[in-house]
Amino acid sequence: MCSKLVHLVDDSIVDSDTTLKLRAISGLEVLANRFPSNYCTFSTCLTSIVRNINSDNLVVASGCLRTTGALINVLGPRALYELPHFMENEPRRSNDVSLDGKTNFSENSCSVVSNSKQSLLLSILVTLEAVIDKLGGFMNPYLGDVIKLMVLHPQYASGSNSKLKTKADSVRRLVTEKILVRLALPPLLKIYPEAVSTRDSRLSISFEMPADLISIMDRSSVSNYHIKVFGQCLLALDLCFQHLVSIESIVTVEKNVINAMIVLTMKLTETMFKPLFIKSIEWTESNVEDCDMGSTNRAISFHGLVNKLSENHR
Repeated sequence: MCSKLVHLVDDSIVDSDTTLKLRAISGLEVLANRFPSNYCTFSTCLTSIVRNINSDNLVVASGCLRTTGALINVLGPRALYELPHFMENEPRRSNDVSLDGKTNFSENSCSVVSNSKQSLLLSILVTLEAVIDKLGGFMNPYLGDVIKLMVLHPQYASGSNSKLKTKADSVRRLVTEKILVRLALPPLLKIYPEAVSTRDSRLSISFEMPADLISIMDRSSVSNYHIKVFGQCLLALDLCFQHLVSIESIVTVEKNVINAMIVLTMKLTETMFKPLFIKSIEWTESNVEDCDMGSTNRAISFHGLVNKLSENHR
């Protein structure tokens, strides 16, 4: 049965019959979920499904993404051979929904466009969830792209669609749980300048994810990264007096930055913590160029940090 369904998926004649193609794709997804022990059979299907992720038909592409996730859940590490191909196609699919909310494809109906967009974006998350869960140990070459997508894509960061936001939050948590800290943290810290130039929801996420990673750090990781993380947090607190147009709620951003600092300090020894606290005092007292209110705002941020420290280090 699987071979016949794959033939329908690949058959160019069937391309004109979207309904038949979708039924074949959905049939493979159902079979994978119902008979997960038949992984030898499903391994022959994955290549065809991944290839069709590039379909110009967003509905077909969405179905292939979901079926790819189902097959990866069944195959686990046996699906590794298709990981490079999937990770090559996935960014293209996410870019099909541009930053202004329009697709790069022409559609006849606005409602069809909207539904296709949401389905595509959700399907990408479903598949990424399976990839990170089952193949997370092999994700290092692609982590930068994945983290950039999960932090900076407007549809995944904003709360405009609760279903998408909930699923995106789940995938972000999975990244922090399944990917080693030494692999996940550097690209998260690297993305900060881009997050600053976007909206505050994305900037907040760029500190929420490191905070989740820090909470599960082992001693060696804490020793390796605590200075860099703390320094970046101080840098972010300076956003309070820069009045960037992209940041509407600086209070929310500051809350997430300070939370990341608190989570970090909870993992530090006294020897590690003291130099960082002294650095924060020096940061507060230092002059800020081109801004008369800079030192005052730093003092306010520092006061908020100290309050949180006193609450959590009793």
